Amino acid sequence: MVKETHTLVAVNIGREIKVRDVAKKILKRRIRIPWEEPLYVRISGTHVMVWAFGSFVAVDPKKGDIEKIIETLKPFTDRFAGGKYREEYRVVFTEKLPEEGDEDELEYGFVIDEDECYILDSFEKKYVLKIIGYVLAQSVALERIEGFVDKIMEQSLIILNNLQKGLWFRLKPAISRLAQVMTMRIELLSDLMILTKPSVAWESEELEMLYEAIRDFYEIEDRFEAVDRELESVQELSSIATDIMLASRETILEFLIVLLIVVEILLIVIYG
Repeated sequence: MVKETHTLVAVNIGREIKVRDVAKKILKRRIRIPWEEPLYVRISGTHVMVWAFGSFVAVDPKKGDIEKIIETLKPFTDRFAGGKYREEYRVVFTEKLPEEGDEDELEYGFVIDEDECYILDSFEKKYVLKIIGYVLAQSVALERIEGFVDKIMEQSLIILNNLQKGLWFRLKPAISRLAQVMTMRIELLSDLMILTKPSVAWESEELEMLYEAIRDFYEIEDRFEAVDRELESVQELSSIATDIMLASRETILEFLIVLLIVVEILLIVIYG
């Protein structure tokens, strides 16, 4: 028998949401919370969990609520990216689990499905929503980074192809690309904390297993490793392009020096 059903909608709107400023504006008080912890607020009558790494999760939003939440948080967002990175998932609290679930999951009191998960009513609901919300928030943040990496990889390949064709390229774009990659790797490794287990997952073995199962379902670790490898590749491509351009500049400089010496010798010969 189903006891409760909740719909979670996760959205990533940028690199960082300044949660302290959000708390000061909406809650009318100063607050200090760890980076991996969400700020709980009500926006447009909807319960919202806001993470500093640019994502929020709305619990049971009504039509139009997501857009209102995005507009409310936009002034507090660094590198605003709109609301195109979204994920929706249903959480069903029930007295009895579907029998066709995975044996390990059934043993720990939950069943993960494609669009929803079934969880025994004995679980602490606030912990369940926080854990699933956290993974959804990471997933949409990863989606934004994946899009950035694909774009920057294409740009890096264009630079290299043009260098192979002997076309001149300014040094600044390649150096800028390197800086972007380094910044993104810091965000990926530090800000998203993909490799760090949230404190709520330590509350019980069942919650820890739920956290790991949701992470596996959204392939968080696999996606993280794939993005990190691509960022390494882009970093190498940008370094190669920078080295080639620097070498080209040195060659041109050496040629100009030799040319000046030749001109000077010719002038001495001509004018004695």
